[in-house]
Amino acid sequence: MRTFATLLPRRLTGYLRSLAAWVLIGCIAATPALAVSKKVKRECRDDYRTFCPSYKIGTAKMRSCMRANGRQLSWGCYESLKDAGYVKGRR
Repeated sequence: MRTFATLLPRRLTGYLRSLAAWVLIGCIAATPALAVSKKVKRECRDDYRTFCPSYKIGTAKMRSCMRANGRQLSWGCYESLKDAGYVKGRR
C-alpha cells in the first residue's frame, strides 16, 4: 500500500521533516517566555482577580488585559511587572 510520503520525492519529504523539527524546537523554546515569576503572581493576584479572571495566567490575552488596565493596577503589581521587564518606566 502506498502512503502519501512514498509518493513525494525523498528530498521534499526531508524538507518537510526538517521544517517540522524546527517548528517543534521553536515551540519548545517559546514556552519559558510564557512563564510568570512568583513575585508577579504574588503581587498581581488581586489585580488579576479584579480585572482579568476569565483569562488563563501567562497567556497573551491575559497580558493584554492587564496592559489595558495598567493605570488601575496596584503599585506593587506595577513594580513587579516593571522589575520582570513586562512594562517600562513610570505610569
